[in-house]
Amino acid sequence: MKSGGIQFLVADLGTSSIKVAVFNRKGQILAMHSCVLKRHHPHPGWSEQDPEEWWKGFCDCCQIVLADTKVDLSKLKGIAVCGQMHGPVPIDADGQVLLNRIQLWDDKRCIAQINEFQKKPNASELQKLVANPPATSWTAFKAAWIRDCQPSIYSKTFCFLTPKDFINFRLSGQFCTDRTEASGSFLINAKTGVYSPELADALDLDLSKFPRIHPSEEVIGSITRKTTEQTGIPHELPVVAGGGDSMVAMLGSGVIEPGKGLDLTGTSTLIGLCSERPLRHPHISNLYSAAGYWSPCICIDTGGDSIHWVNQILGKSDQESEEIDRILSNVPPGSEGLFYLPYLSGERLSGTYHSRAQFFGLSLIHTREFIYRAVAEGLAMAGERNLQKLQQAGAELKELIVSGGGAQGKNWLQIKASVYGITLVVTECTESGLLGAVILAGTGTGYFNDVKEGASKLVCIKERIYPDSEIQEKYKKRQEFFNRIYDQNLMMSNELYKMINKETA
Repeated sequence: MKSGGIQFLVADLGTSSIKVAVFNRKGQILAMHSCVLKRHHPHPGWSEQDPEEWWKGFCDCCQIVLADTKVDLSKLKGIAVCGQMHGPVPIDADGQVLLNRIQLWDDKRCIAQINEFQKKPNASELQKLVANPPATSWTAFKAAWIRDCQPSIYSKTFCFLTPKDFINFRLSGQFCTDRTEASGSFLINAKTGVYSPELADALDLDLSKFPRIHPSEEVIGSITRKTTEQTGIPHELPVVAGGGDSMVAMLGSGVIEPGKGLDLTGTSTLIGLCSERPLRHPHISNLYSAAGYWSPCICIDTGGDSIHWVNQILGKSDQESEEIDRILSNVPPGSEGLFYLPYLSGERLSGTYHSRAQFFGLSLIHTREFIYRAVAEGLAMAGERNLQKLQQAGAELKELIVSGGGAQGKNWLQIKASVYGITLVVTECTESGLLGAVILAGTGTGYFNDVKEGASKLVCIKERIYPDSEIQEKYKKRQEFFNRIYDQNLMMSNELYKMINKETA
């Protein structure tokens, strides 16, 4: 049976999977399908994916979703995509992808390019201009690595597109990006929101190789005939610019005014706030949210990825959130003295790129269930460290909304609430990236007057999770111990990196 009213087609290109869905005008999912994506780690610190695999997954998902009986192609009003950020996809003048594996957001190979930038006498002034410290996650440093280490690819590149912009290019034929992605390029003047020749000169990058910038809710083109043949999406359906996954998820979670924040756990765990201005701090990233505010944020690169890793080493397939939550309930708070530091792929800004993960306190009493609980608690304690830094930098936090895989388990949420000492808000739709994309598509095609109206109409609160006062006191003591382990681990991780480099030199 077909659903009445208008419908929107949206996609979320994540790191571990790509999801495509059709929503109705009330923000309800009519049909959804996802495809798993492979990630490759050919060297320590490297993280890669094949853009063609993204596109194949997108096409496969579209064909399944659009064939659902509840979907009415004649009622589709627009499409918007959100996706993992920062990874540069080099495209030549003929529209062909020049690499079969591209650097992802968590790839840390461009350390040398950052070191070169930091040697410049005006580096500190440039950081003020862009409102960000240099980091391996930023697109510009990844492009600089391509220039230095793959010069033939750089010279052939007509345009560097980030992942969701690559999907948009395949949809519409347009070389575009949006303000959320551009804010993570390290090439933008934070005050004006446009590319800075001064930053490009400092990094020796050709600005003509980067796409024009649009508001996230703006229509950038329409579906081409070739795309219709590959996906089944109606020809000339409007394509909206979309945005970076976390910044669109903020919109889809209702984080649309200062004082609100988002705890988003997917492959990574990001804590981002809604702010009138960037927060200048060496450990804080400042991205521009799809809601039109700044989002000071700190990310744990291996958030949900830590759970995935535990599943792998224990020989388990990725378990449903309900099963993991059941496991967590079988272990007492504190995991009988077992601690986990969740830095499997280092840190971006708050520590060092060379940070390593660690279990501390293992004993014979610790079973598989204890490992899972320690990982959940370790992620929460690492998140609490990040929250403290945001607040020390002047952030105001009245409400923290949770989303992603980490928002679907009551016990995990209780752990987070008790460690953070903050009430957590759960929304009805945990697919906040997809819902945010619906809001952008609806705004771009005139269904909403602006994104705030869309969020106010579609985002609904499901429940609130309050800190458990008794457990909270226990976690406060453990947080102090966690911080001491962290400091020791940071020192040892740097020494380990130097030792390995000497051995492989």
